[in-house]
Amino acid sequence: MSMSSPSPPTPTGGIKELDAILSTLSPELDKHEVYIFHTDPDASYGDHAKLRPVATCQEREGLTFVVPLSVLMECGSDDVGIDPAQQPHMRRITLGVHSSLEAVGLTAAVSTLLAKHEISANMIAGYHHDHLFVPANDAERAVELLIQFAEESRAATRKENDCHGESDEDAETWEGLMPLHIEKIVDHSNPIFTLPFKIGSKQISIEQDIEARRRPAFDTATADDDVEVGGDLTEHDSRTGAVLWDGAVVAASLLERCSTDSTQKFRDQLDPRGKVVAELGCGCSAVPGQVAATLGAMRVSLTDLNCIVDADILRRNIDRNGLSDDVELFQHKWGGPIPAELSDVQLILAADCIYDLSLVEPLLSSISNIMVAAKANGNICVALVTFDTSIGRHKAYAMFEQEAHARFESVEFLEGDDISREHLATDSVKAYILSGLKFRD
Repeated sequence: MSMSSPSPPTPTGGIKELDAILSTLSPELDKHEVYIFHTDPDASYGDHAKLRPVATCQEREGLTFVVPLSVLMECGSDDVGIDPAQQPHMRRITLGVHSSLEAVGLTAAVSTLLAKHEISANMIAGYHHDHLFVPANDAERAVELLIQFAEESRAATRKENDCHGESDEDAETWEGLMPLHIEKIVDHSNPIFTLPFKIGSKQISIEQDIEARRRPAFDTATADDDVEVGGDLTEHDSRTGAVLWDGAVVAASLLERCSTDSTQKFRDQLDPRGKVVAELGCGCSAVPGQVAATLGAMRVSLTDLNCIVDADILRRNIDRNGLSDDVELFQHKWGGPIPAELSDVQLILAADCIYDLSLVEPLLSSISNIMVAAKANGNICVALVTFDTSIGRHKAYAMFEQEAHARFESVEFLEGDDISREHLATDSVKAYILSGLKFRD
């Protein structure tokens, strides 16, 4: 049975948990504009529209508006009665996190931080983002402080998770106990895994890097430019991408069933045949992407960080399934610019990418922006997101559900017969189909 997961009781959308917001502040400085605050006691909404104000507020004393200095000079400051020399010059910092209007504590946390460093902050809340207007001379320092604040918040969240059984070490202990609690699909003690179902007449198998799973993910000697050691890449104790997880197997099963069974409810959305497909966070196995290619996708792009897409093990896994000519590898860091090769995608696959609070929003940002690019090229794009909940990252799962409902018109939760299959344990896996954007980043 299929059902749409009910939207959380957040009418404005966005993230409500303060620790999640502070961990993903993503401050962005508008480097190309200075802003002036001004008030006109005789003005009302619509007046001074030629100044293209970025914000207005009707007060008892008159209309306050925030205008770009460059536009003010174009229009002639004397003509509108504003002397820019008499007003503080401000720069705008946009907090990239999509915070809820009902979130408690963000304004206090940010203003307190900047006040400690004697930086004044004027915060204006937009529907999707908060915008700080700070003195122009302090703007770059303010951004540095906010970035450091977010990094410290992420570290505090990781420490808290360690205390509540959500650390990588505890996840591995839990994984060792799983046979007593949850039947698992993938055996992480076996270096070779074979899908428990065929793709047509073909058997897909992959190699797992068991030793890498137990090693620190990156070090300063080998890290790429796109990996900030100890920073926003949070596989700080082990390489989760070095082995396969159950969510990827369930995703592969869904693709196979939707391509072969005409009665499947989600066939139109998930049948990869003839479609342009992209897998985000493919890891070293890229099983969903390889299955899509085997089933007859028009084109399949496998994406991850450079250190993954350049890894020998990923290429060996593609070679062992005879798909070297059927897939393309691209570097893509979640939340970063969308490669031109992903501008016409029709089906996005993201398997076992939900495991850390600080990565949820960047992942959903990439999905959103790929959908925007697809729409601009006349394509309808949907995303299949699956993840194995047995590692216990419950805050990340909750944040994903909340943010997904805020971003997408349709969030379909698949369960029961939708994802179950004979000889396939799916109790620990969640699967969602995302489609239709409410807004873009």
